Amino acid sequence: MKNYLLLVLLFMNTVLLAQNWQSNFQEAKVIAQKENKNIVLVFSGSDWCAPCMKLEKNIWMSDVFKAEAEKIG
Repeated sequence: MKNYLLLVLLFMNTVLLAQNWQSNFQEAKVIAQKENKNIVLVFSGSDWCAPCMKLEKNIWMSDVFKAEAEKIG
């Protein structure tokens, strides 16, 4: 889990706007190409997966992550 979080933190510099997640990969590719941005693929489990819930709460929803994503986005 620690390695996974480290990987996520390393991608913070190239992540799309955190508040604008896309669930359709084809649409995400079009948007990314149009805006000249990278794509971060998140393969997470369902809403009952404890590590996935931690990732959501501690990383994706954190003010620090959102602020960094705003700078890049």
